[in-house]
Amino acid sequence: MRRRGGGLVGALVLVLAVAGCGGSSQSNAGRASKPVGANHVVTLGCGDLCEQAGASGAPPGAARSPIRLDTTGIVVPSPAGVVPVTFSCAASVQCQGAILFIDRDAECSQGPACLGRSDLIVGAHTTRTLGVKLSALGAGELGRYGRMLVDVDVLVGRYAPAGGDITVALSQTPPKDEIAVGNNPGAIAVGAPSAWVANFDDGTLTRLNAATGAVVGSPSKVGSSPSALAVGGRSVWVGEESSDRVVRLSARSGRPDGKPILAPQGPDELATGLGSLWVGGANDGDITRIAMASGRVVGRPIKLVGSGPLAFADGSLWVSNGGSEVRRVDAATGKVITVIRVPEFPQAMTAGRGRVWIANGDGATLTEIDADTGKVLDSHVPGGGFPISLALAGRTLWILDQKTGSVAKLNTATLALTPEVDPVGLLPAQLAIGAGSVWVVNGGSNSVTRIDAATGAVQDR
Repeated sequence: MRRRGGGLVGALVLVLAVAGCGGSSQSNAGRASKPVGANHVVTLGCGDLCEQAGASGAPPGAARSPIRLDTTGIVVPSPAGVVPVTFSCAASVQCQGAILFIDRDAECSQGPACLGRSDLIVGAHTTRTLGVKLSALGAGELGRYGRMLVDVDVLVGRYAPAGGDITVALSQTPPKDEIAVGNNPGAIAVGAPSAWVANFDDGTLTRLNAATGAVVGSPSKVGSSPSALAVGGRSVWVGEESSDRVVRLSARSGRPDGKPILAPQGPDELATGLGSLWVGGANDGDITRIAMASGRVVGRPIKLVGSGPLAFADGSLWVSNGGSEVRRVDAATGKVITVIRVPEFPQAMTAGRGRVWIANGDGATLTEIDADTGKVLDSHVPGGGFPISLALAGRTLWILDQKTGSVAKLNTATLALTPEVDPVGLLPAQLAIGAGSVWVVNGGSNSVTRIDAATGAVQDR
């Protein structure tokens, strides 16, 4: 599952504008020591980011910004509306600047769009928690929605070499119709009797009872940044984006089964078919085939140009190049059969019943392809703003819209669309079908929403 951003109602941006390092050093968060000389002033560089952008002022090998955001997950403000955020300064002198809460879609010049502000001073080599008081507008937004997704950018000049996400909420407890999981979940897969959730920031999997939605046992540690999941061959398969490997777990015990398998760079797309796991990488166009029975790589990687969503159906592997082309690959030979032009920036793909469906980021449309002929049949507008994930069950195509935070279903025979089945959590990232439910993983609220596939109603946890 490729991790992508998107907008949400009630979402915010938290901007940390770092002015620089210098002035006086601090021994701790609340006490300043004697000033240091001007020759100790440190300019915050942005390293590779500046170099790649062609900017001046960042010498080769310069360190990235020493400011780091340490706060993750759900943050509850005080009764007075003060939001605690924690930062670290890795410089040898203090780091200083300002923290601003601003509306995602507006400029903040200390006007109505500015939802909060606090000065930032973090001592050299120390960690400090600062309180940002919400403005009346920010408090009103939080009261209306109950929680807001905050995108944190640590800015150095014009560049943002660090950052993260925070959810500001009235309570740590998710609503009764959401299931609490780990931090920043981004992928989900279902195989009776369990549903599995990959928690990106924790490096863990949460196991859910597929019949009830209840959490089963403690999270399973899998490594670093699990970004893709698949269930097949009595195993759970996990793509680890930062370590370029696939981890296999027993679907029965949840424990690792065998050694990790080297995979394409940044393995974040998985599909199953012909007794194999097909692995695509975010950083190259290779497709690796792994026999699910043995856990061994089969043959050489399929060399393609570009990387994007993939799907398997009817003996063929369908692979997007991340741009405006989808390739049909013969799974037996690894040869490209057909190259099909589609709208740009595909976000998700699924296949079955003689059709391939693609969610397009360009224009927020769906593309329907005849799997036998490779002909593009039609483009459909699903009625949302940013379709991010698709799942096919029989004649029903389920569509997750990240911008509206909702799920819709399309009857693939009549093309009748039922929009906005139910709103889900913050920053929904992926959906899956199984055990009579539609499962949606919400990266911004660290939760899973379970929808009854027959009625479209959200089920309480």
